[in-house]
Amino acid sequence: MQEDEIRRLLTDAPEAGCRALFETYWAYAYAVVCRTLRSACGKEEIEECTADVLSDVMLHYDPARSGSLKAYIGTTARRRAIDRGRALSRRSAELSLDSETAPDIPSREDVAAAAEQAELSREVLSAVKALGEPDASIIIYKYYYDMNAAQIAKSLGMNPITVRSRCARAMKRLRAALSEYE
Repeated sequence: MQEDEIRRLLTDAPEAGCRALFETYWAYAYAVVCRTLRSACGKEEIEECTADVLSDVMLHYDPARSGSLKAYIGTTARRRAIDRGRALSRRSAELSLDSETAPDIPSREDVAAAAEQAELSREVLSAVKALGEPDASIIIYKYYYDMNAAQIAKSLGMNPITVRSRCARAMKRLRAALSEYE
């Protein structure tokens, strides 16, 4: 659903507008929050923060104002996640690990798996960048931002059919480049 349609729904039918806002921008808000909080807390906390972000947007966003709704959501998500991260770090700082009665706190992260995942992510990003433009942008828009061919075409000033064919060719090249990591 497009931003203009959501703005109209928020004005004319607030309940339907809120539902459309939630369905359209949940993944985007979750990605922004997750990028900030992934090392500070678990999935439940990230989901709760994302829900708080979207409820803040629903309560405080003025559909009549100019500017991008997606940018407003991104800014709100980033600020809310930073605040949540600070609150979590304050809570963990209150726990003294120097005392003899301090409990053993198991790590939620598998360090080896996280390092391997980080290395794999770097390799994938490097392979995507090696595709060149506009193929790299098409792959990032499609698989990171979950945009369809029409949305990608609009943002890159291309034809949707061209975007689909370039995406298919780029994925073949990407598979070939990454086949050595299997």
